[in-house]
Amino acid sequence: MKYIYSVMLFILWVVPNQAQVNNNLKIKFYCTNWGMSESWDSYCARVSQAGFDGLETWLPAAGEERTAMFNALKKHNLSLGLLSGGGGANFDQYLASFIKNVEDAAQQ
Repeated sequence: MKYIYSVMLFILWVVPNQAQVNNNLKIKFYCTNWGMSESWDSYCARVSQAGFDGLETWLPAAGEERTAMFNALKKHNLSLGLLSGGGGANFDQYLASFIKNVEDAAQQ
């Protein structure tokens, strides 16, 4: 039993320390688009200038707005963190809606 505790303590000490010395890990900071009232290009320019790595938002409906968002993200070298959800009157409707939204987002 004493041996098991020693091994567990060793693992708890080594694993976190290994992550701290991994130079390949980088925390990315994403800005939400809550309250955005300007064009995607203007907003992405401000997000990039503020030092964020990317933008967190819901996927706009297909069409001009979605195209404008992806063009602005690319232009300003920003990553995208997509939010996804669903809707419906019961679980089956919600699940079907959620799956459709995730598949739509994954195609981007």
